[in-house]
Amino acid sequence: MRLTDVAKEYPRSGVALAQISFEVKKGEFVYLTGPSGSGKTTILRLLYMDDKPSQGEVWINGVSSKTATGREISRLRRRLGIVFQDFRLLEDRSAEANVRFALEVTGAPKATIRAKVTRVLTQVGLASKAT
Repeated sequence: MRLTDVAKEYPRSGVALAQISFEVKKGEFVYLTGPSGSGKTTILRLLYMDDKPSQGEVWINGVSSKTATGREISRLRRRLGIVFQDFRLLEDRSAEANVRFALEVTGAPKATIRAKVTRVLTQVGLASKAT
């Protein structure tokens, strides 16, 4: 996942991002934080290719924002995990069940789900809240 010299301008509100460059390598776990209006949602929309940069380029798993087809974008979105500030959990279910549900929806095999649920909850410090 790489952003290279990315800028995003909106007709009404102006510059949202100016010359942003960063790379997230395979296996890295990244949090995007900042004050309201700092461009977090814009960056996420560019990363899951819901929007295109005004300039620069976004690369996700070898797919460029400049040339991505609808089919490629659909495949990419199945592999990305993005949690927005207004995310919705299944309130009547445990942390483990919420993570498991997300993986089941994407069609992950049961063995993969068991392994990933434990790993993901541990990564974010929620292993004790699994059940």
